[in-house]
Amino acid sequence: MWGTAQPRPYRLLTNVRAMITSSAGHDIIYAHGGKDDFQVCILENGYAYPMGDVDYFTVVLQYSGRFRQQIYTYLSEFARSIDTAAGGFYDTFESAVLPAPQQFDIQQGTFGYDSQWLKANLLAFKSEFAASGALHTKTELEEALSIIFLAMVSEWYYGFGYQGTDTGRRSKWQHRIKLLGLYQVISGQLSPQCASRWSYSIPEQQMSAALRQFCLYDQPYQLIR
Repeated sequence: MWGTAQPRPYRLLTNVRAMITSSAGHDIIYAHGGKDDFQVCILENGYAYPMGDVDYFTVVLQYSGRFRQQIYTYLSEFARSIDTAAGGFYDTFESAVLPAPQQFDIQQGTFGYDSQWLKANLLAFKSEFAASGALHTKTELEEALSIIFLAMVSEWYYGFGYQGTDTGRRSKWQHRIKLLGLYQVISGQLSPQCASRWSYSIPEQQMSAALRQFCLYDQPYQLIR
């Protein structure tokens, strides 16, 4: 398995949601992790491998020379699908967004809990990937991009401590933080290792400047508690 994290026996996982089976025959799932039910794992031989930023950043970098434009297209499609599912108030690539509806919160039945929507998006991507000529044999990249989509969704649902209590904190950057890291890696600005840690403790002004560089909405967006 291409991830670097310590695997966990599948039988010990809780709140498992199977999302898709890759062309290589590996199931990709959500499961309960340290802080929430949105930890993305890939299964092999009875073990679940949690996938972190550095893992899929590394895979994307390996293919970003020859397939850069196709990767950018998939990432944009993922972002626009999430924008739409959030209810139309959010636009990853615009200079301004509308106020969030008051009922939107990570403990409610919003899009991240809609397994059918998630699966439909992943199946559509898998079909498009399979029809993409030279890309269709790159199953490692297919898996990485599937995981990236789920990880982008996960960013909306951060906010619980290790004991499962609601911390009151919500992501201020949502899935844009994943896109930023990927763009930094693909453009050669940062290594996968550096990009996976870059956003830690970065001031908002510096984060906004980095987002603007890649034509992403550049302001923090605070969801309700």
